[in-house]
Amino acid sequence: MIRKKHLVLFVLLFAIVALALMAGCSNLPFARPTATVTSSPTATPPKPTLTPTHTPTSTSTSTPTITLTPTITSTPTLPPPLDDFSQARLYSSGPRPGWDFAITILLPEPIKGEYIARIGDPQKTFECKSMPEYDHPERLYCSGRQPGVDKNVNFFILEKFTGQEVFKGSVYLPLPN
Repeated sequence: MIRKKHLVLFVLLFAIVALALMAGCSNLPFARPTATVTSSPTATPPKPTLTPTHTPTSTSTSTPTITLTPTITSTPTLPPPLDDFSQARLYSSGPRPGWDFAITILLPEPIKGEYIARIGDPQKTFECKSMPEYDHPERLYCSGRQPGVDKNVNFFILEKFTGQEVFKGSVYLPLPN
């Protein structure tokens, strides 16, 4: 009898282990519980209704009129430059020591305004000034770092404070000395 009990226990234990091993080899995904939301219908309050009211009618016969009067507004304009660049010309250009470059613009009359130059692409800003101490107040000397070598570049002379272009041209940038 003891043998029979042992045999039943052994078969039962074997069945449990076999079932556990087979469940681990299963390719079926485990189902996870999902939450579902259910809502019960709620009563919504009725929308208010508008009741018609009596609107008085106007007995006046005059109608308003709109009168448009044109006004003149001025658009801001830049004042003319202090110097006349219509007869200006490029007087000289060339490299200076230390990778600097200079251009000189010649005007028919002495320089009165303040100017800067933009040279090259990308543009570099040059400082410009008149040097009356050299007995040539009609020349505008502009100098700055050379913006390149062995190429032609455009330059623009601008009023220092307004940025208004007053003169433009092109120069050749040689190899520096």
